[in-house]
Amino acid sequence: MNIKKIGIVALSLVTAISLSGFSTVTHAATIEEITASINSLLATIASLQLELSSLSGGGVSGGVAVSCTFTRDLYPEMSGDDVKCLQQYLNAAGHQVAASGVGSAGSETTYYGSLTKAAVTLWQDANGVSYGNWAGYFGPVSRSAYTALAASGDGGVVIIPGTAYLNVTMVGPASVIIPDGSLYNNVLKLMFAAGANEETVTSVTVNRGGFIANTNITGVSIWDEAGNRYGNIVQALTADGQATISFSGSPFVIPAGQTRYLTLAVNISASADSGTVSFSVASASGIGVASGSSQPAGTFPLSGNTMTIVDGVSSLANLWVSDTSVAGLTYSTITNATGNLEIGDTDREVFKLRLVQNNSKEAVQVEKVILYVQGTIQEAKDVTNWRLYSPAGDLLASADRPVDRFVTFNLATPYVIDKGLTKDLSVKADISDGSGNYFRVYVQNDYDIVAAGITTGAAVQPLDESGAALTGTDTQNTNGGFKMKAGALTVSKTSASPSGNVAPSANSVVFATFDLKSAGERLEIQKMGIQVSYAVAGAALTGTLSVKDASTGETYLSLSADTANLQQTGTPSAANLLTYQRNLSSYITIESGQTKTLEVTGTVASTATSTSNYQVYVGQFYTKRYSTVDYTDLAAAAYSANQISVTDVTLTVTKNQSFANTNRAKGASNVKIAEFVFQTSSADDIRINSISLNVASSSFIQNM
Repeated sequence: MNIKKIGIVALSLVTAISLSGFSTVTHAATIEEITASINSLLATIASLQLELSSLSGGGVSGGVAVSCTFTRDLYPEMSGDDVKCLQQYLNAAGHQVAASGVGSAGSETTYYGSLTKAAVTLWQDANGVSYGNWAGYFGPVSRSAYTALAASGDGGVVIIPGTAYLNVTMVGPASVIIPDGSLYNNVLKLMFAAGANEETVTSVTVNRGGFIANTNITGVSIWDEAGNRYGNIVQALTADGQATISFSGSPFVIPAGQTRYLTLAVNISASADSGTVSFSVASASGIGVASGSSQPAGTFPLSGNTMTIVDGVSSLANLWVSDTSVAGLTYSTITNATGNLEIGDTDREVFKLRLVQNNSKEAVQVEKVILYVQGTIQEAKDVTNWRLYSPAGDLLASADRPVDRFVTFNLATPYVIDKGLTKDLSVKADISDGSGNYFRVYVQNDYDIVAAGITTGAAVQPLDESGAALTGTDTQNTNGGFKMKAGALTVSKTSASPSGNVAPSANSVVFATFDLKSAGERLEIQKMGIQVSYAVAGAALTGTLSVKDASTGETYLSLSADTANLQQTGTPSAANLLTYQRNLSSYITIESGQTKTLEVTGTVASTATSTSNYQVYVGQFYTKRYSTVDYTDLAAAAYSANQISVTDVTLTVTKNQSFANTNRAKGASNVKIAEFVFQTSSADDIRINSISLNVASSSFIQNM
């Protein structure tokens, strides 16, 4: 239906109302009153159109206020105004080319790309357009279908320009037979159509009908067209057979000019045996909306069809749920336990779910698994990248993190458990943060495992490992606790730490190198204990003693060698290092699992002799732990480097014995007449600037 047709319908309705006994308005109405009346009538028109579309079986796929004329087939890589009109039509009809940016509503283009092709395919599927091998191509069949939809008015809900409203219509589902002991049975589907403005729904209140006890309705939930649940599952009706599902925290939003759907699903107790059930929204007040949204309009009550309940015991599969050991900590004492997880661990198994198809009546397919994460972890950052694996190690589903303490695995391909079989599904995750925090994973509710019988198609109600009702305690493994280790610092002398001799007056000598490794969390070292032990008969170091990053050269500490208690003739102890901790001029930050190498450099006194030696000791690192959120002394021992000794620099020159006495021919040139070995001490390098040679008989030698 196009805009012109809207005007005709509105005129006809106004005329009918005038002829049906409405009294003539005798006072002068204000502009505001007239506008309000017009908007009310237009909203009524839209509501009637929705009902007409529903009654006639027309598919309502989105608000369409776009009229296009297609004179050619359209396909990828084509351009033109007709392509842009097609994109506008698809966006208005609820088959978005793009949610935002290029191709989205208001930002359509004249280019037929992959986004347009995908949206055309959605439109073809929604309207039953056959395309064979040409999905997403807007050819003769699609053009004909578009023309037919436009002519019949079934192409979508007509948007009334400038009018804000929220129309609600019951659009299904049809009456079916459902077995007792089954979950998530669809009993009421509502279509929400928004006018000129975005509309926001925050709750839905429903009333039970039919011949069934309130106590046999064990769960009421509401889902959108994409399978997302809104609000919690209401587990019991009121005495009046009513349930209110609230979701103001994550509301249901209908974009301007579009339609969306909510479906009510109920769980039926296995003790129901037989009966009938239906649900309805009694009045407009049963649809809660956010402030600023339009009040719901529609033909209330919005009543769903009546479903027949039968005893499912003879045909419906069952599913027994338990867990198996994952070698965790005893959860009852976990607060005082030593951690069993390193921050930085990946793909760590934290839960194992056992599923048994026990009665062999039909195979079941697992479609969704929801797990509760108990404990002190911060769900946004501590344990991430959750994964669900089959017994064969195949990835079934993944989730970024817990939300409101629940991890939800939606299986894109349901996992099938054949009749009578047992399957153990493994849950693994990455340990990203949270030093000192702990957790345990389990199944909180029976409806958190969504599995349907392959033959009946009904969602089964999971039971515990003995066939009784499944409760939250059934999968709470006594030894299923996991705790992140508190941050620790490991200090070790590197294999490349120097040893041997140095010369007097040598400067910038590397006396020691140490590896510092963080475990458990990010660390920031602010102080460290450091002392140098030297021989009683020797000379102390002079100049400046520095601690640097061996890779970058950044200086963390620089002290005058004569600083009190920096050097001593005895062996430094851990207590000494704690007493004489030094404030770092630049803090040392080490990420969890990272290693930094420190080097200690200094200068040897010119008076040092072979009686002098030096050994560096470090320890007692005063550290800020980022996850534990505290300050403490880590690596609280004394860690020693190799001893470095002083040796004078000497040069020894000897004849190379491998070059024996020999004869040379008279007149020969460029011949070797001598060979010597120069050997220096290990204390330091020597640069030779000149060599003096004495030849016993030089009258026979030239050009030496």
